[in-house]
Amino acid sequence: MKSVKIYPEFQGEKKMEFFNDVDVISVPVRKYDGYGLYLLEANAAGIPVVQPATGAFPEIVERTGGGIIYSPDTVEELVSELNKILKNKELISTLGEKGKRMVRQELSLGRMSDGLSEVYDKTINNAPCK
Repeated sequence: MKSVKIYPEFQGEKKMEFFNDVDVISVPVRKYDGYGLYLLEANAAGIPVVQPATGAFPEIVERTGGGIIYSPDTVEELVSELNKILKNKELISTLGEKGKRMVRQELSLGRMSDGLSEVYDKTINNAPCK
């Protein structure tokens, strides 16, 4: 490790500063995490992720193509996958760009709003009148 930098704030410009300073993000949680918004934020910034195959992580990484999944609670696999990606700048770039493209195309706020509107329209139109 060449250096350590602590980011006491993680919002707005400070969040973008963080994403500009890292090549890869890994949060090796040991418990089920059903959300993983930080994976989408990292991918949207073009940063690939290395995450355990638990909770929502496999689905997110599969959907975005912006990272690598490893078996949970296996330090050896985490080390192996981090070494694999950190030693391969082309892999970092490929996964980062794919994640960025897919988050913006498939998982954007606009896309989510369109999907919710469609669900609401179908619900309203199919609901019996009172």
